[in-house]
Formats: sequence, structure tokens, C-alpha cells
Amino acid sequence: MSGFKPIPTGNPVADEIARKHGAEIAAERMSIKAIRQAFGVSDYMARRIKVACGLSAVDPKASRQRQRAKHRKATDGSERKGTSYELDTLAGEYVFQFPESRHSAPLRMSRDDVRAL
Repeated sequence: MSGFKPIPTGNPVADEIARKHGAEIAAERMSIKAIRQAFGVSDYMARRIKVACGLSAVDPKASRQRQRAKHRKATDGSERKGTSYELDTLAGEYVFQFPESRHSAPLRMSRDDVRAL
């Protein structure tokens, strides 16, 4: 338990549960269903808790935002080609993609830098 350090997700409920019970959750490699039942949270919150405990690298909030952005349409009905991003929770960085840019390399920025903007 002394070596466990939760990964901050920005969600106070998930972060608090991970802080208090994260070592136990990580040691048992609890499933989403087990977390949901043990702490009385939704599937979405259980996924956030898994991210905070380091059991998953896929942040459901970023995944949900990415899914919404993918399906947005322009006013003429064509697909929008805009900037997309995702959160790399293990590195604590946002990764931005600029599809219509001459630069093919993604831009990586820390959470703090993004929040400062």
C-alpha cells in the first residue's frame, strides 16, 4: 500500500475512491462490475476509478468526447475535419491531431498547460 500512488483524473469522486481504496482495487485487479457494486457507482464512474488506479489507459471522458467529435457534421451535411484530441492518462498529457495541417506530428501538452489556456 505504501508504493501505490493514484493517477489524478480530475473527477473528485473517482480520485477520492482511488486515494482511499486504490491499492486494494489495483491488487485485486477489480473489474468495472466489481467496482460498481463495491462502491455504488455507475459504469462510467467505475471506468474513471480504473484509470485513477492505473488499471486502464482509456479515459472514458476523453473517449466519449472523441466519439462525439467524430460524429459531428457540418451544416451542409459533410463530415467536419477538425482538430481532435485524446487524453493519455498514463503520461498525463493531451495529444492533439491536426488533420488538415501540413504538420503530421501530433502536439502533446501537459494537463496543466491545457488548463492554463
